[in-house]
Amino acid sequence: MDDDVLRREMSHLLEMVDDPEAFVAGLHALLRRASDAERQASYQRVVPDMGKSYGTPIPALGIIAAAIGRHGREHPDAVLLLLERLWRNGSFEERIIVGKSLEPIGKVHWEEALRLGVSFVGDVADWAVCDQLGSIGLRPIAIQHPDAILPLCQGWVQDANSWTRRFGVVVLVGMTRDKGYQVSEAELRVLDWVMADPAPAVRKAVAWALREMSKRDPAAVAAYLCRHAEDANRHTRWIVVNGMHKLPAESQRALRGRLGK
Repeated sequence: MDDDVLRREMSHLLEMVDDPEAFVAGLHALLRRASDAERQASYQRVVPDMGKSYGTPIPALGIIAAAIGRHGREHPDAVLLLLERLWRNGSFEERIIVGKSLEPIGKVHWEEALRLGVSFVGDVADWAVCDQLGSIGLRPIAIQHPDAILPLCQGWVQDANSWTRRFGVVVLVGMTRDKGYQVSEAELRVLDWVMADPAPAVRKAVAWALREMSKRDPAAVAAYLCRHAEDANRHTRWIVVNGMHKLPAESQRALRGRLGK
């Protein structure tokens, strides 16, 4: 579907934002019209736990979410209720849309957006939705209000559910997008809980977070990884190896020496 057509369709749909039944029916029809069977098969290979899917291309979901997010800045109550409805519907596309839509709303109505985002965390069951909601949906809140978000991350990374633990890590990735970003001790205390995590999805998120932190504050990350490099736990060693790739060559050599490689 042409991008301009999609934008016009969304403009029309958003006139129904106060009628959730009509909006959701219209959105589902739009997702079907914009679907791509080949893209759906590709998504299911990459995100095997995605569940129900319309097969709508991610760029199209971005256009839909941008329109909803802009509307939500001006009409937060109606749009946040609508986002809750979309999330509860449970399709892959609707949850991706929710994650993307929360970002612009959270820049203006952060407390309301945070409450809604937090209510979704226990439902997360695949890496794509996890990362959209955590590293993008809550990103402006994480950057502007770290004192509100970091205690939540501390709780999430101690959860029995591995997707919740991953969520607590990927929120930290969003924080690294701040122009003046520097690694904080509070962030490292969050990572301490998952530096030996047995779940591959969590370990991958920790290594990702460390690589993103390294781009902005390499000295802090190098010092942190040095503290963990001699740990006998194979999960920790995997994180160190995969988390150091963005560090300067000298730091990587020092870490390999500590790892015995």
